[in-house]
Amino acid sequence: MITLPGGFIGSRAFLADRALSLAQLGFVCIILESRGTPGRGRAFQEVAYGRMGQYEIPDHVAAIREIAADRSYMDLDRVGVTGYSYGGYMTLRGTLLAPDFYRVGVSGAPVVDHMDTGTFQSCVMGWPWDNPEGYAAGSNLLAAGKLAGHLLIIHGTSDVNVPFSNTMKMVDALIRAGKPVDLLVIPEMDHARGFNNAVPMGTTSLRRYVNGATARYLVEHLAPEGIDYRDIPLQ
Repeated sequence: MITLPGGFIGSRAFLADRALSLAQLGFVCIILESRGTPGRGRAFQEVAYGRMGQYEIPDHVAAIREIAADRSYMDLDRVGVTGYSYGGYMTLRGTLLAPDFYRVGVSGAPVVDHMDTGTFQSCVMGWPWDNPEGYAAGSNLLAAGKLAGHLLIIHGTSDVNVPFSNTMKMVDALIRAGKPVDLLVIPEMDHARGFNNAVPMGTTSLRRYVNGATARYLVEHLAPEGIDYRDIPLQ
């Protein structure tokens, strides 16, 4: 899931690796940029200011419904979402804010609210004391009780970009809300290894493990025809 204020998909070519492997398993893979991303005018981009996490999921759901309108092979009763880092945040948003649409989510190294990570959130959201309503509305922790589908969180213990404490806070919020959650903890993995195709050589096997775990989870719970999740290798 792509929705990051100030960031956008640099190439319109099909993004390989995770999306390609899922497509080969029978999934229709869609990569979207909702309002708030640049390149379409100031009004389109400024929707994000002070409101990160509020408008993106409705945009994504509406876009997928529009795409599926004349594609009968798309099954909107079996929709999943996956992403990492801020895409992990948006994956959580999808499963929490649109639980009747996104039945399964795999969230990697997720930001869980706008209080815990770098400075880009404050550039868009303003300071928490000036925008408490916006920060509360964008918090996955406060929305944990809305989870209705299947959720897997993958996170490395050595992540300094999005600290592992983010995932622990999310798991704690889900437990307090009485919601089930699956968790894959990768010892000593940092923010890039396992998720980023641009990292140095030597981490390919870890990426394959993370990609395999993602694919297995989506196949297990969305059940594309003719594929057993246990047949998907982790290496």
